[in-house]
Amino acid sequence: MEGRDKIPKAVKTSDPLWVDERKIPKNFDARKKWHKKCPRIAEVLDQGRCGSCWAISSAQAFTDRYCIATRGKHQMRLSTANVMSCCKSCGNGCKGGLDPQAWAYFHKHGLPSGGSYNTTEGCQPYTIVSPCRHRENISPYENCPYRNGTPACQTSCTNTLYGKRLDEDYRFAKKPYHLPKNEKAIMRDIMAHGPTTTAFGVMNDFFSYKSGVYEPSKDAEFVGGHAVKLIGWGMENKVPYWLIMNSWNEYWGDHGLVKMRRNHPGIKLEEECWAAVPDTKRGHSHNLDKDYENL
Repeated sequence: MEGRDKIPKAVKTSDPLWVDERKIPKNFDARKKWHKKCPRIAEVLDQGRCGSCWAISSAQAFTDRYCIATRGKHQMRLSTANVMSCCKSCGNGCKGGLDPQAWAYFHKHGLPSGGSYNTTEGCQPYTIVSPCRHRENISPYENCPYRNGTPACQTSCTNTLYGKRLDEDYRFAKKPYHLPKNEKAIMRDIMAHGPTTTAFGVMNDFFSYKSGVYEPSKDAEFVGGHAVKLIGWGMENKVPYWLIMNSWNEYWGDHGLVKMRRNHPGIKLEEECWAAVPDTKRGHSHNLDKDYENL
């Protein structure tokens, strides 16, 4: 979580596409609203043994938003591998990073296509072995293999079966924004444009979550920061929650998801919501002569 407080915040306070606050439903799930045109919004991914949650959640949310903005015309997943390895201002790749900087990367640099590990989808598929068995995760997968370091940034398509060059495969976002610490503003933005990213401090009881509305126990201990995709909200037994999609595969939690209590002082998801609107009018080409180290 270090460094997030130093990132300049362009706070979004209005949008002509936001619904009136009185029309915000008590329950909302982005998967249900857009599943017909954008079915990939429901896919639960796996980061493997790599601290790339910041990259996978932002690339996943950007994929969803781009599909929604194009009314289903753009279905291909955008590349977690690219932002994880090539965005030097985002952080340290597999050792952690900042999802706000990832959204800035999508605006300045763009993001090519790329599917999950061991697939031939898109230009630069994910290279970290996954899905795999995570901590306290009962699944048919093998244990996540150890990986030392972050894969190198690639300046060409790693998928030789893909028919485009890297420099003509980028999708761009408009300027990123930070949403107010206001649940209604966050809800309105998700309803208008799709999922956002958010982050929180993981406590050691989070790993064993299975169902219900999660909130840290009194004796829980801090483990580290974690970024996730925020896809909706609701009420369960009169307890308000955010609907969160994690990146530890579908065998973790409630089929890969977790309901986290809204406005909880120990979670504070409302303080870390970031996103950007896709720039669908901007061309897909990119000048690869740019210095990656400066991005």
